[in-house]
Amino acid sequence: MNYPSKKYRRYYRHFFKLIKPVLVYAQRRVERKTDIFFISYPKSGRSWLRLMLGKYLCDQYEVPAKYMTQTFQLTAKAKVPLSIFSHDIINNRKSSYFLRDKSEYREKKVIFMTRNIKDVMVSLYFQATKRMSRYEGNISDFLWNWQSPVMRFLDFHKTWYENRDIPLDFLHLTYEGTQKDPEGTLIDILKFFGIEDIDQKLISSAVAFASFDNMKAIEQKGEIKDFRFQPGDIEDQESFKTRRGLVGGYVDYLSPQDIELIDILASKLGNPFVEY
Repeated sequence: MNYPSKKYRRYYRHFFKLIKPVLVYAQRRVERKTDIFFISYPKSGRSWLRLMLGKYLCDQYEVPAKYMTQTFQLTAKAKVPLSIFSHDIINNRKSSYFLRDKSEYREKKVIFMTRNIKDVMVSLYFQATKRMSRYEGNISDFLWNWQSPVMRFLDFHKTWYENRDIPLDFLHLTYEGTQKDPEGTLIDILKFFGIEDIDQKLISSAVAFASFDNMKAIEQKGEIKDFRFQPGDIEDQESFKTRRGLVGGYVDYLSPQDIELIDILASKLGNPFVEY
C-alpha cells in the first residue's frame, strides 16, 4: 500500500481543521442517538477493543467487514445498542478540552477503558512525534510542558471517577486486564450490550483476529481502509498504531526521575481508577 507523505498529511490535517465545525456538528447528532459510549483517554487501547468487538459483531450478525471499525454504523446494521468510541473531548479550531458536567450521559451507558498512566504517556509521545508530526522535542520536555499530558490525564480520570454514577450503567475495563483475559473482556462487553446468544467460537476468532501480531500485520499491509489503522511512516516501527502493545513498556523510554514524578503526582492528586 502507498502511504501518504508527511507533506500530504499536513495538507490533510489542514483540510480537516477547516471542516472541523461541520464534523463536530455531525458528531453531536450521532452522540444524541448513541446508547453506549466507549470512553477512554487517548492511547489507552480503544483501537484494540474496536477491532475485537467489530470482528465479533460482523461475524455474528453477518455485517460486511467494511463496517468493522465504523462502530456506529456497525451496531446499527447489527441491530444492537447504538455505540461509538469517544475520548469525551470537545474540539474547536484552537484547542481541545473535556467537559466536567457529565449530565449528557444520564440516559446513556458507558464503558470506560483505563491504562497505566506511564504507558499512556509514552504512546502519546510517539503519537505526537511519529504519527502526527506535531512535536519535535524529547519525551521529558513533552511530559512537563505547560499543557502537561500528565496533569490532563489525571484530571480526566478523576472527573470521570467522581461522575461514574451518572450514566445508566458504567463498566470499567483496563488495558492490562484485557491483555490477561481478552475473551473474558469481550464477553463482558457483549453482556453489557444485552446480547445473550454469545458464540464462543466467534469470541475466540475475534480475539485471534485482534491479537497484536495480527493487528500489526494488518497495519503493515494496509488491509483496513481506515486512517486510524495506518502508520505515520511505513519504515518507522515507532509510528505504527500497533507499536509495541506491552504492559510496562514505559521503562524503556522514561527516565527514573520522570517515573518517580508521575507516581508522586498520581498519588498526591489522585488517580482513583488505580490504587497507589
